[in-house]
Amino acid sequence: MSAEPIVYLNGEYLAASQASVSLADWGLHGVAVTEMTRTFGQRCFRLDDHLDRLNASADQLGIAVDLLRDDWHKITKTVVNHHAALVGETGELMVNHVISAGLNSMNAAPNHSGPTIYVRTFPLQFSRWAAKYQKGQHLVVPEMRQIPAECLSPRIKSRNRLHWYLADRKAREIDADASALLLDLEGHLTETSAGNFFIVRENTILTPRSEVTLGGISRMVVRDIAQFLGVSYEEQNITLPEALSADEVFTSSTGYCVLPVTKIDGRPVGDGRPGAVYQHILETWNMMAGLDIAAQAVEQSVVESQ
Repeated sequence: MSAEPIVYLNGEYLAASQASVSLADWGLHGVAVTEMTRTFGQRCFRLDDHLDRLNASADQLGIAVDLLRDDWHKITKTVVNHHAALVGETGELMVNHVISAGLNSMNAAPNHSGPTIYVRTFPLQFSRWAAKYQKGQHLVVPEMRQIPAECLSPRIKSRNRLHWYLADRKAREIDADASALLLDLEGHLTETSAGNFFIVRENTILTPRSEVTLGGISRMVVRDIAQFLGVSYEEQNITLPEALSADEVFTSSTGYCVLPVTKIDGRPVGDGRPGAVYQHILETWNMMAGLDIAAQAVEQSVVESQ
């Protein structure tokens, strides 16, 4: 067994250090779609939902993929199981599926055709958010706006992260501990670079419309949990003043699942502490995951620091 993670790349399993793509690959120009899936107990959570979105994104780019669902499952299991044996029983992984349009035909080798497909894994970095389950996260709304759906459909989960890179960089110039939360061109809040955005008002969860935000898998989980808890869940336009006056605010993302927001643009949200609806969602998510998500993050962040 390789002493390092393996990567699936175009039909082969390679040691991660030996895997590479051509400089002529369209993925280097952002013409690629991607998914990130996390494990709980080293088992992928909602893998089929992620694969559905991956294939739907590829379809919108006109990229034909000949892998069947069973193929994706076999590849993912092989790569995850190999890396899981390296990180120990308490470690968890992020699983990255990527499909690019393949080689640019102007530079392509004559024996290559079809997309570039790879699956890789890396350890979850719990220290990035372990403390935020209790103290909350900060968001900043920069001047940069969300790319309009008329220019790029938010239903495509793309590898092109340039505007998010710039937005987060600007946000951290204002607050070193913050992430960017973007407005659309009409002044409505959309999402962060890593997750979907929610506010709570009078025991109703409100989230921006699907037409302007990525249909997050974790967002689906929040919707399902809300239904289970009997909490109203609605999609609608949300303004910054509405978010600042909300009872509570939180975000969802594959890696951390759900985190409270306690400050936006330097101003406290609600009473400045994580709210009750967020707590109920996290507790229900714990049951689905079969573990205490926040406690695991704290424990593993200690391991990371050793």
